[in-house]
Amino acid sequence: MVENNSQPLKQRPRKKKRRLRKPIRIFLWCVGIGTTLSLGNYVVKAFTTQDPANLVAALVTNQNDHSQANEQQTNGFIQDPQTTDSNSSLVDDSKNGSTTDSSNENSDDSNTITKNDSTKDHSSLQVENESEKITEPIATILVDAGHGGIDPGMTVFDEVGQPVWMEKNINLNAALKFKEAMAWINPDIRVLLTRDGDFATTGDQYENYSEVTELTNRTNMVSAYGANYYLSLHCNSGGSSQSGVELYVRSNDSFSNTLAQNVFQAFEAIGWSDRQSVITTDSHPLHVVDLAGVPSMLVEMGYMTDPEDLAQLVDDQQLTTLMEQLAAAYSEMILSSK
Repeated sequence: MVENNSQPLKQRPRKKKRRLRKPIRIFLWCVGIGTTLSLGNYVVKAFTTQDPANLVAALVTNQNDHSQANEQQTNGFIQDPQTTDSNSSLVDDSKNGSTTDSSNENSDDSNTITKNDSTKDHSSLQVENESEKITEPIATILVDAGHGGIDPGMTVFDEVGQPVWMEKNINLNAALKFKEAMAWINPDIRVLLTRDGDFATTGDQYENYSEVTELTNRTNMVSAYGANYYLSLHCNSGGSSQSGVELYVRSNDSFSNTLAQNVFQAFEAIGWSDRQSVITTDSHPLHVVDLAGVPSMLVEMGYMTDPEDLAQLVDDQQLTTLMEQLAAAYSEMILSSK
């Protein structure tokens, strides 16, 4: 038996790892976790508080900015952001290929107008041209619708005493139709009305009303309005055998006397009445004819006491035709006297 004299190998002792003390390890671990949580919270907050739509818009805007910059570079220039406002006033005239500064042009025009009143812009010239087209009337007729307001004139009553037709209303209707007819027959002749509603021209009613004051006020309108002719419209009344048209003029008023004959011919053409007469104020004075101071005529369009005349007077279409004939007679007479 062989004796084993070898001695067992000695193992090298392991080095013990140097480990930090437990309290320090815990402290560092807590610091690391806290830092990680803080950073994560900041990132999450930054993205969650931003509106997704705004983020998308920002991305699109940024993309457009890049595309515009690329396009400008392709055209050979890059616009300076500081000069954007000033360059935005440039207007490219595609017709002549020129570029003008609108802000400078406006400022130059304003300086020119200030320095020289004779030089005006296009808008001023347009206003002047429009005003030149407005011509003065060749004549002005003051049409007086007889009666009105508290004064009804001739009135037709029914069987129980209720008013059916009032002269003041027929006269007003005729005056309005005369004005409308003249507007398209001869717009160069101006027509003014003493009243365009059911009222007294003086505004007086009941106990304050005076017929003389009212008539004087109407004739005073002739000079106040600068009228060249005066026309008073009325309806007549009388016995059962009376009918037709009567015209009242001054004997020395040659214009109105000639006009009266033309009016009768115009009325005959439409079969208005076969009874006609011209009466001068020498035998029958009338305030509005004698005191008007211009060629004047009072027209009694028909008798409200005659059934046939009344039927024509209250027929809207027939009254329109009558006023068209009267306006045409005035227009022809005025034009021939110029």
